Amino acid sequence: MKTLWIGYAMVCAAVFVASACGGSDQTGFAGSPTSGAGAGIINGGGCTVNGQKCAVVCDAALGCVDCTKNSDCGLAKPVCVAGKCDECGSTSDCGTGKACFPKDHTCKTACAGNQDCKGDAPICDPNTKACVGCATAKDCPMNKPICSTTSQQCVSCAGNADCGVAAPVCNTASGECVQCMVDSQCPAATPVCSDHHCVMGAICGAGLVSCNSKCVDVSTDGANCGGCGINCGAGSCVSGKCTCGMGAISCGGSCVDPSSNPQHCGGCGMKCGNGQSCVSGKCSCSGAGMMTCGNKCVTVASDPNNCGGCNQPCGDTQFCSSGKCACKPGLTAVNGQCRDLLSDPNNCGMPGNKCAGNTPLCQNGSCVGNCSGNNIDKCGNSCVDTDTNPLNCGNCGNVCANDEVCTKGECRPWIVAAGCSSCPCQNACVGDFKSCCTYPQSSLTICLNGNCP
Repeated sequence: MKTLWIGYAMVCAAVFVASACGGSDQTGFAGSPTSGAGAGIINGGGCTVNGQKCAVVCDAALGCVDCTKNSDCGLAKPVCVAGKCDECGSTSDCGTGKACFPKDHTCKTACAGNQDCKGDAPICDPNTKACVGCATAKDCPMNKPICSTTSQQCVSCAGNADCGVAAPVCNTASGECVQCMVDSQCPAATPVCSDHHCVMGAICGAGLVSCNSKCVDVSTDGANCGGCGINCGAGSCVSGKCTCGMGAISCGGSCVDPSSNPQHCGGCGMKCGNGQSCVSGKCSCSGAGMMTCGNKCVTVASDPNNCGGCNQPCGDTQFCSSGKCACKPGLTAVNGQCRDLLSDPNNCGMPGNKCAGNTPLCQNGSCVGNCSGNNIDKCGNSCVDTDTNPLNCGNCGNVCANDEVCTKGECRPWIVAAGCSSCPCQNACVGDFKSCCTYPQSSLTICLNGNCP
């Protein structure tokens, strides 16, 4: 079996022909955002992953994807990048003072220089004002020598030509060399691509197909109609096709009600944005206090970028409370500025109390001579925990934006948990913002991109 796999891999590595090995050296689809179909897009049954048809569409280079063009995406994440719906594809998609950070394609506060960037994105791109992992390949180490045009992170490969015989296929979305992206890239002895590895899979009799290690008749099975994972829902499976009842339509092989389904509102693939519901086939902001700003539903009473109304952003040291910008919890307004009385040496413990002499530092609201305690760092004359401090998050002077919280030394973006006042919020906190949290030192329920503080 080992000899068969190596021989197959050498053929793929030498030829790089999608029709022969199922791969693709093209990076157009996995590169910059697209408004049209990407390279190697296969609609229908010509491409399978793990023995199953894709729920939406299959791409020969990326496997199962959520989108092939911008119109496949919803209002909350309207741009299709590498088969995934994201918030932005370029800085022009973001508001004033924001830039599109290519690592996760989210809009964040624009950087002015490298001092504003940290972690795995330490470089401020002078053209886009976004923090990136690399500007050119010269910024990358030997084990990841390529600067990805999609994420601007250092990666192992940009195409199949960058990979070896053991893992001959480049996953252009992650920049990693793998054994396979689709089943057709695997040899006959291990014909199923599961988690980017070629495996044997189940062997079924005539007329049956292996779905999740079970042999089923896809011509009649309502949960696997015409292919694995294609669920007819309320409909029935006849000759491998879902037959829908009155008022329902077939989307991706499943029967849905387009008048109320937020993933197919008014038609297949017409997704409603975060906080929206589907009413009579139209996406609407139905929750109390919700308002349409641009193409999104926002809660103007607590949205820091639309505080009290559309396009009314709060400052980086502020958040939105009852429709008005106020200092973030834990900060106090002093002469028009939001200050941390626990660590500000000029307002230590109370406004105007300056630390000097033998105790020039401020820690926990008291003037001290030296910073002490676990995880306490000295930032200027302030003693802070850079794992959680929003004014010194991860590094001294790194201020989290108005729509970010500091958790484990990283500024992570959050959105309001629309229509939900306490965790868990399964319907509000979804996708990249799936962690339901309470905003630090407040009662506001938020959906966080990352782990809760």
